[in-house]
This record gives sequence, C-alpha cells and structure tokens, in this order.
Amino acid sequence: METQDEWLARSTLKYVLYARKSTVSDERQDHSISDQIKDCQKLAEQLGNIHIVEIIKEQQSARYAGGRPEFSRMLDGIKKGKYDGIISYHPDRLARNMLDAGILMDMLKPDKGKDEAVLKDLLFANHTFHNDDSGALTLAISFAMATNYSDNLKTVIKRGVKSHFGEGKSSGEHKWGYIRSTQGYYVPNRGSGDNFDDIREMFLMLLDGKTQAEIVDYCKRKNIHYMTKGTPKNPPHPKYLGSSSSVSRLLHDPFYHGILVQANQEIDLKTLPEAHFVPMLSEDEWEAVQAQLHLNNMKKSRTKRLKAGKHEFYYPFRKLIHCGSCGNTITPFSVQKTTKNGEKYRLVYYKCSNPDCPRKNTIRGQDIVRQLCNFTDHLQLTSDAYKEYKDAIIEHTDVELVQLRKQRASLVAVKSNAEKRQKEENECLKHLIMNKASVPQSTIDASVAKVEEQQDIIVDADAEIREITAKLNRPEDILQSEEEFLNLVQTAAQQMRNGNFVTKDILARKLFSNLILDEKNKLSVSVNPDLEGLILVDNSLMVE
Repeated sequence: METQDEWLARSTLKYVLYARKSTVSDERQDHSISDQIKDCQKLAEQLGNIHIVEIIKEQQSARYAGGRPEFSRMLDGIKKGKYDGIISYHPDRLARNMLDAGILMDMLKPDKGKDEAVLKDLLFANHTFHNDDSGALTLAISFAMATNYSDNLKTVIKRGVKSHFGEGKSSGEHKWGYIRSTQGYYVPNRGSGDNFDDIREMFLMLLDGKTQAEIVDYCKRKNIHYMTKGTPKNPPHPKYLGSSSSVSRLLHDPFYHGILVQANQEIDLKTLPEAHFVPMLSEDEWEAVQAQLHLNNMKKSRTKRLKAGKHEFYYPFRKLIHCGSCGNTITPFSVQKTTKNGEKYRLVYYKCSNPDCPRKNTIRGQDIVRQLCNFTDHLQLTSDAYKEYKDAIIEHTDVELVQLRKQRASLVAVKSNAEKRQKEENECLKHLIMNKASVPQSTIDASVAKVEEQQDIIVDADAEIREITAKLNRPEDILQSEEEFLNLVQTAAQQMRNGNFVTKDILARKLFSNLILDEKNKLSVSVNPDLEGLILVDNSLMVE
C-alpha cells in the first residue's frame, strides 16, 4: 500500500502518457491507441495525484531499436527533465526489443554519484510496477516476454509467407496487368484501367523500337492504373503507371514470363499446375526485351560519354592480341585523317602497351584483318568434329552452370546485404532529417549519398542476377546446333572479309585465342579452346 510520503512524492512528478499501435490494421491501430489513452487517463484519475503534461502517440513498430521517433523524443525529454515519469498501458507498449528495454531499465537507476534517477517512476494500466529490486526483475521479465512474442510472431509470419510463395501466391507488390484471385493466385486482368493487353503492348512497343519515354507517354494516354485497397484514413484511390522508374521496373520484371521473385527467392509459376498461370510473354519474347533494354542502356551510356566530351570509337580485337616480344597486350588507338575534299575519317592502329618493350613499330588494323582473313580462308574441319564439339561443350556447359549458380548465390548475398545496409542508412537519414535544425546539411548530404550508394549496388546486382537467371533457364543456348557449327566454320572467311568491325571482332573471339604479333608484325593464332581438335589452322600461312 502506498504511503503518504510516496503519494506526495508522486504528486510532484511530471508524467508523459505514451501510447503505441499494436496491429497492422489502421482501423484497429487507431482504436488501440485510443483505448490505451483512456485506460491510462482512468488510472491517473483513480490515483488522483498524477499530472500528465503530454500525450505521445507512436505510429512505428517497437520490434527494432532506433525506429521510433516519438519514443526517442520522449527519452530525450526525460533526460532534459521535461518529464519525470511515464504512464503507459503495458510494458510491451514501451519496448519489444531488449536494447530499448535496457535503456529504460538503466534510466530507472541513479547515475554514479547522484541520488536520483532521471526516470523516477513508471505506471502501467495493465501491469503493476514498484521501483525496487523486485519490481525491476518483474519489469525485465515483462520486457523479455514482449521481445520473445515479437520474435515468434515474425517467425510464424515468415513461415506462412514462404509456404504461400511455394504455392505461387505472393504478398509482394502489385503486378501490373494481373489481379489476385480469391485463392491468392495471379490471373490476367482483362478489365479496364490496369489491363493485361495494355501492359503487353508496352513490351511489344519496346521490341518495335519505341523509346522508354514513348512508352511512358503511352501509359499516360491509356490512363493505366489500379485502385488501392484503402484505409479509413486513406480511402481507395487510383495509382497510375506513368513514371520512368515504374515503367523501367516493370520492363525488367521476370514475372511477366513466369518467374516470381520475392525476398531473395524465386519460383517458376509455369511449373505449378494449381496456379494456372498465364504468362504475358514467352521466354523468347522476354529475352528479346531484355536484350533491347541492354542495347538501350548502352546507347544512353554512349550519349553520356559523348556529352562529356569523351571520344566514342569501336576498337576490334581489344585485349585479344599480345606482343610476341614482351607478352603485353597490343592496344588499339585511332588517328584522325582528312581527305582532299576536307572530309574527316579515322584509322585504327595497334601497338604494344609496354613502354619498355623493344618492339616499337605499329600496325594498321586493316593489316591485322588481312592476316586473319588468310587464316579463315584455310580453316579445316577434323573428322567427327561436331560430335567431339558437342561432347566437349556439354561437359563445359555443366561446369559453367555450376559456376553460374555460385555466382548468382554470391550476387543474391551482395544484394541482400546492400538492402540491409540501405535500410539502416534510411533509418539514420530519417533521424537526421527529424533533427535537421541541429544537424549540419553536409551530414545529411553524406547520409543521402550512402543510401544512394547502396541503391546502386542493389540495381547492379539485380541486373546481373537477371542475366545469370536467363542463362540458367536456357542452358541449351550455350550449345550450337550442328548446322550452326558447320555454318560458323564454312562462312568464317566470308564474314571476316565482308563483315563490319563488330562482326570481325566477334568472329575472331569465337575462333581464335592467343593471337601473337611478332616484331615483324606477323600474326600467329591458336584455336579457341572450345574448338581445339575440331578445326585446324596452319601458322605457316603467316603473312606480313
């Protein structure tokens, strides 16, 4: 029972009433907070000596430390003497993690050399607390139980999400052109607004050579949108597809040919008979779209380099030819010439990259091509070449697939780590912005840069993961057909002689490796390891 001295001591304290949401439903959250406040005010009236100076409502989860701005503001107010005590509904409203719980427990104890603690009292409408050793133990147990409940709840939710994902159901973001059936499966949306056929047309526009800007304009003209679910505070409203970033995400999403990706997991919806999934694109269409997007990105990069004043020129055989004198790479460079009519053009030359190499002479690119043409003119197939090629490549393919899976797993880990760090940096940035009055702008800018840096890592890793996944989904593409194999060898001379610089470069890399240029500018070649024993070259045909 409370003594007269304790009653008088409590009557001099300034209390802050703290209420925090408890569920994910907005309607129930508001109701829960309202009920908490009523119960705490009722307790204050019953005690008759509680002076509440402020009511704080928290809208953030207490699962992780450092994520509640109102809670942090309350702790700061206690340290500055604005509040002496806290009144709340239950200990689990104050903390569901042991770090925040530890801070509160520590504030209840006087600092070394002081008689009073900064937090002098805790009151709960649904828990009895006495500020003594026994009360501290009971409070610590309550905090531990709240943390354990939160951890178990997270595990149960994860298990449920993983189970649904394995069945082809997703709790992830909305997929344009689809709706979820009552069973939770994705089905095409043939209605108005977010329409299956309209979204498919976007992919076809890209394949027809339309730019992303034109596709964004198309979305705006078609008024592509869907209605959000809505809440009591935020009623249902249309969400439009019309920004460059949202269109880009859609065009890169493998979902549209049946691969659902969520939380570093992926599943092929086409292999799940119960899902009855209807892909928007075939695998060939999807790969064509990704190839076009990659080409568009290369064009954008080229434009940026040209705007920055950097010269753009295609150099064939780059890093493919080596010096016979020192072993270093023979590097290309271009020289601008002018015709008698005043027209400018460029010639490609090659020289050793080692400044100390005794080989000082250069060679024109067309002379290298002339020598390569001589080799391709005399290529010969060995007996049973394709059978040997197929056996070798199948073995090579198996090894490559293993390496690709390891590479993808590594990239997934990199992406996951970057997402985790980005989340942490975002929380830090939010805290800085909330306190921007006392934080230098340079600190905020540095925090923004860190968030953007992690985003760049995520985007790059995601692009590589998609590229590797495409290869893993179609391993047969690594192996050429017999007709393609024979055609490669039989038409090599014609392609090397008549093709453009890009064709010559690709062909040389397919056929040859270890291209050596000696001090007299004579070229010798070795057959690519994948074709070794299948085709023959005669280095006695070397020409100057």
